[in-house]
Amino acid sequence: MKLYRRTSLLGACVLAAALAIPAGALAGAELQVRTAKKASGPYAEFTRLNIPDGEAKNGYVRVKNKLDKKVGVTLTYEIVVVSDPEYTIRWFKGKKNITADVSNAGYDFGLRPGKSKVFRTKIKAPNGAEPMCMSAGTDIGGSFSGNAFLSVNGNCAD
Repeated sequence: MKLYRRTSLLGACVLAAALAIPAGALAGAELQVRTAKKASGPYAEFTRLNIPDGEAKNGYVRVKNKLDKKVGVTLTYEIVVVSDPEYTIRWFKGKKNITADVSNAGYDFGLRPGKSKVFRTKIKAPNGAEPMCMSAGTDIGGSFSGNAFLSVNGNCAD
């Protein structure tokens, strides 16, 4: 099965910028994006997953609307530290596989004020896997509005 992957220099710049911003500096953002090892949390801006060669684990991304109105949101991702060989990444909303949407133009969904949606990503490590850093990002109407990171077999800051 094909690996869906988005990589770019922009993604690396987003990671560098996120690492340089003090905690709480983005508190006024429209959306809060956080990652976790379990659907129940705890959720954080950076989450580390350890995945042995040839095995797969789930990571979770929670998007919360901090505005007082319903918004249309697009969920995308970037691989900001590329691994060779490549990881296999799949995205789910509930049981529905949304990988093709998230990997291409993004997965579009509505989000009411103060509400959250949780997405699951299943990541399979190849044999001989190097560390990988993935940024899950969101935008509203084409404008960036938040992101968080899943670090696999290493740290995004390394």
